[in-house]
Amino acid sequence: METSESSGRFQWLKNHKTPLLLGVAALILAQVVWQFLYPSDKALPGAVLYEKNVGGMSRDALTKEVTEAFRASEITLTTPSTSYTTSLSSLGASVDAADVASQLAFYPVWQRILPLSIVWVKPSVDHFNVTFSDSALSQEAAQAVKKLSSKPVDAALAIKKGKLVVTTAKNGEAVTAAAVEKAVQNTTFTPDTKKVSVESSSTDPAVADASIEAVRKKAEAIINRSYTLQFASGKSITPKKNDVAMWLKISSKDGSVTVSPDKKAIGSYIAGINKTVATTGKTTYITLVDGVETARKNGTKGSAIAAADLTTKITNAINSTESVQMDVLMQPIPSPKSYTRSYTSTQKGLQAYVAYLASEEGINISVLQLSGSGWYANGGAYDSVVSASTYKLYVAVWVANQIKTGKMKLSDKMLDTTVDGCLERMIVISDNACAEAWIKKAGASKLNSFLYGKGISAATTFVNPDATHTSASDLQKVLLGIWNGSMVSGSMQSKITGYMGRQLYRQGIPAGSAGKVYDKVGFLWDYLNDAAIVVHPKGTYSLVIMTKGSSWGHIADITRQVEKIMYS
Repeated sequence: METSESSGRFQWLKNHKTPLLLGVAALILAQVVWQFLYPSDKALPGAVLYEKNVGGMSRDALTKEVTEAFRASEITLTTPSTSYTTSLSSLGASVDAADVASQLAFYPVWQRILPLSIVWVKPSVDHFNVTFSDSALSQEAAQAVKKLSSKPVDAALAIKKGKLVVTTAKNGEAVTAAAVEKAVQNTTFTPDTKKVSVESSSTDPAVADASIEAVRKKAEAIINRSYTLQFASGKSITPKKNDVAMWLKISSKDGSVTVSPDKKAIGSYIAGINKTVATTGKTTYITLVDGVETARKNGTKGSAIAAADLTTKITNAINSTESVQMDVLMQPIPSPKSYTRSYTSTQKGLQAYVAYLASEEGINISVLQLSGSGWYANGGAYDSVVSASTYKLYVAVWVANQIKTGKMKLSDKMLDTTVDGCLERMIVISDNACAEAWIKKAGASKLNSFLYGKGISAATTFVNPDATHTSASDLQKVLLGIWNGSMVSGSMQSKITGYMGRQLYRQGIPAGSAGKVYDKVGFLWDYLNDAAIVVHPKGTYSLVIMTKGSSWGHIADITRQVEKIMYS
């Protein structure tokens, strides 16, 4: 029989059942509405990138995080006996950072309407989803083969602590480019991936330990013989036994072991003693202004051992059977030179500096004043080189033309955004997905034809099997075409330049300039490029710098020097 207390609770629940259910439903509805309104451009709260929680991060921040983590990744290729450290980008790898950002922010409608889905939907990216350039990987694999492979060590004779001893034969290690490529392509890379094991094979020496005995007595006789180097000054040098041993080379052919003079080792020995007897003379100081010599203070010649003559004498002495005294000849050597370079604030000075960068540092560069004196200077500006992401300026011009001719609208859907959103990503964060989709839509060959019709040269091509190529001159043409409206006009001109003005990677020309910089950078493998329009307080100009194996800091330094010449 129910108690009065139980009956009371039951009655309370009965009276409040509907309000409770409505309250729970309201809470669930509010939670679903919050999920539905969660920003589509931010990572979900539980999103994990490389074991780090990135919930709430914007797409741009995620893209930059992935890009920087990827470019910082160094990989050590290892074999049982050696290793070679390189970077993922040098191996020809590239990563679609924007796609990773999209994965972490992906929250479809059907999930948003599921209560509490934001709690259990936890997108995670734990590795670099890389693609490889076959040609770049092949080149780096060839370099890795040189570093990882080792030749077998033949049995040999040497001096240790004044005694003739046997160098024990040792197996070598052989690595193929195919093995390197296979190891790299079969590896899942993460920021924590530091080592990749490469398959190798052992190679036998041509000269076994037992083969050395036949030449031991002859080598001992050569080493124990007395040699004297006599200088005209009265100074004399008697080589030590271990020095003499280094003059010898043990060779093996068809099982026959021989001992003979090693001219390279003899040359090294002569270079060593030359340091103690040679005179360098006084330095000649040369002053260059705009690349032209304006002053010279002549020094004096020095003197050094006539290495070829002494090499011949030592070689003959080794083949002798008696102790030998050799007269050492000295020969004059040129005075060392020291250069002081400066550049005037003239067109001539600007061209001289640019020519120096091109000839001495291999930099492709073009400078053009758009106001003022209109100075122009270039070095290697017409060479066709890897464009890296600077090619996206050409794609932007094509997109603007599609909009102008009514074939495309800024509001049209594109990937997971709009044409305008894609254009912004392509310029501001250097997104690859949008650019590649447009190239596919246009057709690489047809895109070439479109650009050639705009005055761009054949140095620019989207069909190169290695990577898209362009030249500093062509990049300057497209910059001017965007800036002055000859290639992009109206609202599209201001939109594209606006995006260029706030692109994220500003360590190059923007870091070195005193003006407002509208630019597009490119970095691929060890190529670093920057193409810009600069609104300087003293005049607007265009600057394109294309480098290989350089740094953003050096690009910034070049920019400072260019502005010093033009506007000091």
